[in-house]
Amino acid sequence: MDTLYLIRIIIISLLYGIGSSHILHTYLWVWFYHGLTGGLIIGAIMGDAATGALVGAQLNTLFLGMTFYGGALPADTFMATCIAVPMAIKFGYSYEETLLIAVPAATLGVFIVTFLRTMNTAIWIPFVEKAIEERNLRKVELGSTLYPFLFAVLLSAPLCFVALYFGQNFVEILLNTLPAWFSNGLTAMSKLLPALGFAMYVRIIGTTKTIPFFILGFFMMEFFDLSILGVAIFGFILAYLTIYMNKELMG
Repeated sequence: MDTLYLIRIIIISLLYGIGSSHILHTYLWVWFYHGLTGGLIIGAIMGDAATGALVGAQLNTLFLGMTFYGGALPADTFMATCIAVPMAIKFGYSYEETLLIAVPAATLGVFIVTFLRTMNTAIWIPFVEKAIEERNLRKVELGSTLYPFLFAVLLSAPLCFVALYFGQNFVEILLNTLPAWFSNGLTAMSKLLPALGFAMYVRIIGTTKTIPFFILGFFMMEFFDLSILGVAIFGFILAYLTIYMNKELMG
């Protein structure tokens, strides 16, 4: 393996490590998670931005129908992009071969992100709570930023690097060799996240005027098999009619 490729996959692995920590989760950083823009950037690092953008756009079509409920991650598109784009550029894989890499990579990323979130809940939140009780502002700052950031980078960046170094077979072998109790536990944790997200939404919009709209949207998706776009269209129309009728009633 040539030195230049090694340097490039180290940079990409560090980018994934930083991304998995969500420490830079601003509006612009979120766009990096999308296949097209992420593929363009990673492709530029690999020396072929055009191919990177093309592969990223293809990955967008693969994950376009995903729905994120309350922080649940159905597939890690960022991991899929970080793995599939460099391999497609390096080895000249076809679209079908790229998908064979992207799907298991996205699944591996879900396990990584879910594990990191679980550790945040089990380790860093209690650490910060104890620091607050001790009124130790320095520990609060470190436990809220630096410590979870370093933990995420040190865990996820090496996994991304090893996957890029050894290729597609490593990702599949790793997923197949994970202990059942570990993968089942992470799967169970990921299923709890939507409930937590719904609870947060209800707490934010939980008024007598807005709760009916929340319930209506939930059951529309549940019973009518609507996409997010479909619900958004109905929501816009309903919001417009509600505002219009209120204006009419108030004269």
